[in-house]
Amino acid sequence: MAGLLDASPEAVEQDIAEAYVLVRAYEGDHMVSEEGDPHAEFARLRRRAAVHRSTLERVLTGADSTEETVTPAWHVVSFAAAEQVIRDEDTFSSSAYDDSMGRVIGRSFLEMDHQEHRTWRSILQGGFNRQAVLARREEIRSTVASRLSSITARGSGDLVADVAFPVALTTIARLAGLPHGTRIGTLYTWAVGLREDPDGRIRHGAEELLDTPSAWAPGSLMDLLLRARRTRRSEPGHDSCPLSDCCCPLAPSRRAVLSPP
Repeated sequence: MAGLLDASPEAVEQDIAEAYVLVRAYEGDHMVSEEGDPHAEFARLRRRAAVHRSTLERVLTGADSTEETVTPAWHVVSFAAAEQVIRDEDTFSSSAYDDSMGRVIGRSFLEMDHQEHRTWRSILQGGFNRQAVLARREEIRSTVASRLSSITARGSGDLVADVAFPVALTTIARLAGLPHGTRIGTLYTWAVGLREDPDGRIRHGAEELLDTPSAWAPGSLMDLLLRARRTRRSEPGHDSCPLSDCCCPLAPSRRAVLSPP
């Protein structure tokens, strides 16, 4: 794990900055042009209908794919329709992630439905109770104030690159329980498929980290998950765990792109 978990504070900051560059490069190549107004586009779609047939490529990039093979998907643009999709577990599923994020981070919450998703979500509730949230509040406020002060001292800055992105990433890392010297920018960009790992160094480091329970802060999200995984694997008939051994706790949250099971 040398190099992945023993970085200096300065190296961690540089790693986050490099991750943001990769994110921006991806957005520049694949996301909807900033010249358009997505809110106006969604409003136009809502006036026509609540649901529109589309492709996953268009959902993610805003444009039709030039490839012959496309992935069917649906735009759900009204609150009522979106609520129905989310609540109707017998009709709609998150299984589409098997062919996208599942290829990158393995089996995770992204692909779970029904009781399986509820069971593992309940394990994490302890990390988001009132006491846990309040304990993080002052730390986050202090971090934001410090970063804003740095921008003021320099005379200019980028609120997303210098504040929003690093604060979000470090907050998630602390909730997950990652050691302070972790190159969280590297882990994040690898988890979402923006960084290649040809020699397997990142994957090996993540696997070793997951196999070292003592590395995670007690009571952190990953500590809760790993304890549940050990308990589950010790039960008869539960030789495997739905959480991938190589999953990264910094993987993105569930998106509203659903497909029929």
